[in-house]
Amino acid sequence: MEWVFVPLEVIVRHYLSGSAWRRFERGELTAEQLGVSPDCEYGVKLSEPFVEVTTKFEKFDRNIGRDEALEISNITEDEYEAIVKAALAVDVIIEEEAAKNGLIHVDGKKEFALGDNREVVLVDTFGTLDEDRWWDAEAYANGECIELSKEFVRSHYIGTGHQAELKIARDQGGEEPPIPALPQSVIDETAALYASMYERLTSQSF
Repeated sequence: MEWVFVPLEVIVRHYLSGSAWRRFERGELTAEQLGVSPDCEYGVKLSEPFVEVTTKFEKFDRNIGRDEALEISNITEDEYEAIVKAALAVDVIIEEEAAKNGLIHVDGKKEFALGDNREVVLVDTFGTLDEDRWWDAEAYANGECIELSKEFVRSHYIGTGHQAELKIARDQGGEEPPIPALPQSVIDETAALYASMYERLTSQSF
């Protein structure tokens, strides 16, 4: 039997951060949806994992609801539930392993296929700095959310205003502004971050 790729990305959030925080500030996500207080601060731990689904093969990832996810992926409700259950189960393992090296697993995205007998299969990479967000546990305990993922680079572009310009262009269907080159200092810091996180995630020397 031929495997079927499910054209969705499943995002599981355990803390309010990143794009979810920005959407929360804009009123696109409500405190009720997230299970947080309306006056909560960035980085608050969610009482329950918040699961979202986005498109996979469109020009830009788009958040979609359950009904549209079922329609465009041609999967059953039971298969959808099995995919979400698998994503949550993987995150339990990731959280346990990350905690051994002083890391907090903040959120992450995963992709799935249906294999023999339409059994749910986790595909593509996961648990990396590109797919997942990480914070330092000790710093978090002291009130700091230190980004240990590709969000480190995104934060640079947010600070320069490029991401805001990019969002406006995409929302208006205009031409996207060229991506400014990263300063060498950011490149060096990013390389050092990835090397360090390799060691913390694998418990092996880089």
